Amino acid sequence: MTTQRTPVTASKARFTFYDIESLPDVFTLCAYTPRPDRAVDNLEIFFLADDQHLSAAVDPQALYEAVVRSNPGLPAVSVQLWNLRGERGNLHLAELMGLSNADQVNDRTEISSYPASLRPVCDTDPEYDPLKHPFLAGYNSLNYDTTMLALYLMETFPAPHSGRLVQPTTAREMREHNDKLFNEHVEYMPGYLGWDGTAARIRRAMMHSGRHLDVARLNELQTKVSLKRLLGMLGHQIKESEKLTHDSSIAAIKDLYELLAYNVSDCLGLAQLFQHPAYASNFDLKAGLLAQYSETVYAKNGSVRRDRLTIDSSSAKFVGRILAPYTSLNDIKAVSFLYPVQEVAKEQGIFQVNVLDECVRFFEEHVAPDPAKDPAATPAQTKAHRQFMQVVNYYRSIEGQNFNDSEEYRDLFDLPAKSLRELPKTPNNVPYFHPDATPSSCFATFSTGGIHGAEADMTAFDTDFFEHREQAAMIGLARLFYPDAKDFVAEAKRQHNLLVLPDGTTVDKRLVLLGSDPKKVKYRKPRKDDQVQAEQLARAQAQVPDPAQLLDTQRPDTEGLNVRLTDGTVLDGKTVLAVTSAARAVYRDEPAKKAPTLFTAKADKSTKLHPKFARTSAGLVVHEDFTSYYPNLL
Repeated sequence: MTTQRTPVTASKARFTFYDIESLPDVFTLCAYTPRPDRAVDNLEIFFLADDQHLSAAVDPQALYEAVVRSNPGLPAVSVQLWNLRGERGNLHLAELMGLSNADQVNDRTEISSYPASLRPVCDTDPEYDPLKHPFLAGYNSLNYDTTMLALYLMETFPAPHSGRLVQPTTAREMREHNDKLFNEHVEYMPGYLGWDGTAARIRRAMMHSGRHLDVARLNELQTKVSLKRLLGMLGHQIKESEKLTHDSSIAAIKDLYELLAYNVSDCLGLAQLFQHPAYASNFDLKAGLLAQYSETVYAKNGSVRRDRLTIDSSSAKFVGRILAPYTSLNDIKAVSFLYPVQEVAKEQGIFQVNVLDECVRFFEEHVAPDPAKDPAATPAQTKAHRQFMQVVNYYRSIEGQNFNDSEEYRDLFDLPAKSLRELPKTPNNVPYFHPDATPSSCFATFSTGGIHGAEADMTAFDTDFFEHREQAAMIGLARLFYPDAKDFVAEAKRQHNLLVLPDGTTVDKRLVLLGSDPKKVKYRKPRKDDQVQAEQLARAQAQVPDPAQLLDTQRPDTEGLNVRLTDGTVLDGKTVLAVTSAARAVYRDEPAKKAPTLFTAKADKSTKLHPKFARTSAGLVVHEDFTSYYPNLL
């Protein structure tokens, strides 16, 4: 019988963050349970040391001090120490993690070889309470930790029907399992357990309980990134231990304390990582889906499915299960833009529509008409229509094609499979348009994986564009007034040598002054055979007796190649000239400032926003999943 449950949340549920370390002579498991409702958190330390003297030498107070000293970020905790050489520690570990080999652990009528008291409380049990029964959270635990736990419990409880329920295993035995997992089954460690062996059944019961959680799987883009790397990126403490090198041996009690402190640090770090929204929000989302869609957990008859989903199941599994809860989700023959599916259209008595056709119709009605059909289309509308149809044409090339090369597809259809990489791409960024079809600063990026939106920094783009146009215009003016670049340089030098007198007239520096150093400059002597020079020299000396003062009226050397036109326009020589020497002067063919490109072409002919024009915009919005941010912002 299925019941509708209130979804659990990361902020309200209880979690036990655990981690396993397996060395040749020591096996440890630490479990940290934050208790925000209490003054102190819980920390449980389980250890199995093959050396009996080392095991007996453990001092709880000394261990506590070592753990706290090595983990300054650890909140106040009460520590429980459990020696796995004895019965109590092993029974408590089994109770904590759950021990059952029932075929369907969720069904209490199913027989388990182990005591009912060790059966894991399942999230499907009537008495299940996420505030009392913690999620057992590890990192990469779906692959490693749950496999090792199942092996440990199998080895420690080998004969559940005998008089000796608990028969402690050894750390060396666990290390042998550990090595085989990493050497032979690193990609899928549960494969080491087989399908129907004791350890496999124990682990399957853990998974079916719904309470074992692999935190790594909540961030599907980074499941392969190590816990320590993520903690480092987030600025959290990272503790390393030299005791975890290959074949390390723990001989001294201080080494055991260091190992356990390291083990605790991973549990603490995992608890800190889980608080990050990338993990906590995905937990909330998937927990909500489990609560909302009972078919993710239950079969039609109300029993728990053997392939039930859990909170750390992949998004793809959730989508498949919700869309097709009790049947396989088969592909269709070819890509189709018809909506809704034919069966639904028939059931609802409506016609199927081609979504791509509808998009074109909407665009031509509300944004820009087809200029081939409407001669009144403005230039802006014509450009907008062309941009949009480039995207449409790419989707047209996909329509009717098959891109599924799986055996399952070939069993159903015979259409040859193509690759998306074979299809030529087109510019795939289209602006949001204003009513007059001019582009706004926001744009949509169309692709086969989804449609995304962003905003371009048009202020930066317009600044670059204006600078380019200004330089181009300057080159054009220079060519117009001085077709030969050598004449431009000559005029620039002539203007640079003009010195302005107080009466507003000018003299040529080359005729009246000798030198360019204000401390050494002096007037030239008049030339008897050069009336122009003599006249300018006399005029300059009469109005400005100090040659240094006259020299100071010359324009700066940085403007030495500039030419001022009669209307006051200044042509910058460095902007218009490619070669500036008087004898070899040449104009630039194009401005040094290149015309900016908002969307740059990639090798496959699709486009991307130039990084220079990327920006982050802010505004009051209504933000919903699968709803574009920018239409709401606009």
